[in-house]
Order: sequence, then structure tokens, then C-alpha cells
Amino acid sequence: MNKRWLLFIIIGALALVAGALVSVSIRQLVTQPNTIERVIMAKIVSAEPGYLTVDELTWFNGQAAVLAMREDGVCPLEEDCYPPNNYYIRNASPDIIRYRVAPQVEVLMQTWSHNEDGNYYWNQSVPYVDLVNRLDLYSKIPFHITLKENSVIKIVEQYIP
Repeated sequence: MNKRWLLFIIIGALALVAGALVSVSIRQLVTQPNTIERVIMAKIVSAEPGYLTVDELTWFNGQAAVLAMREDGVCPLEEDCYPPNNYYIRNASPDIIRYRVAPQVEVLMQTWSHNEDGNYYWNQSVPYVDLVNRLDLYSKIPFHITLKENSVIKIVEQYIP
């Protein structure tokens, strides 16, 4: 098994256990600076100038998606399991997290607009305020959110077929 998938499975299992132990809460960022960038997968719950509130998710592809679906009871162990479009999203923790948004945050959208043939403009750069204003259209879409020094520096829409 690929090390990346094993890491995803371990993180997913830990998130599942943590979610069972923690009641619903809104966590504020730790105030200690973090100079290392990290990317999380999340659904955006709300957005406002300067802040982004998210619900962290775990994304699984291929066989890892099958395993995660079985672990979550979505597919019975004795039956074949076919993740829709070969992916599965787990939301193991009820925590909602609020992050500061960097003034120069980069926002890249996959389905913001399209050409006359109906093909989307991939990685279309849009102002953060435009995402805030149209967030209701993206309430069920996951995003890759890059954090550095406790602030969101990049938001990338995950295309869902």
C-alpha cells in the first residue's frame, strides 16, 4: 500500500476517534506562529472579510475510498463497494474552525465560469470578496485551504465531477 494512502487512513482513523471524543465546538486558532505551510481539505461554512470558518474533511480516492466507506458503514463488508466517481469524503469531526484570512489570499476556482463550449476555466483566480459573495453556490463543495502563520493564504476549489 502506498505510504500516502496509509497516512490518509491513519489520519482518518485518528480524526474519527477525536470526533467521537469531542463535542461540537468552534475552535479559534492557536496564537503561536506556524511558519510551515499546511493544506487541509474543508467545506467552507462561512466567509467574511478577514475570516473563513471551515469544517475539515478527509478525501479518499480509489481503494482508500472503498476502505473508508466500509469503515464508516456506508458499504457492507460482504458486498461490492463502488465509490461514486472513485472518491469518498469523510467528515469525522463536528468541529468548526475559524481562520484568519491573509490580506493577499489567493483564490483559485474550478467552476466559476466557462467558455462558450461549456468548458470550465480551470484555476480561475477570483478575489476573495467574490467568493464571500457567492459562497451559497459552493456550500457543498470541498476546498484545499493552505495555511501559513495561522492564516489562510490560498483557497482552491476541489472539482467534483
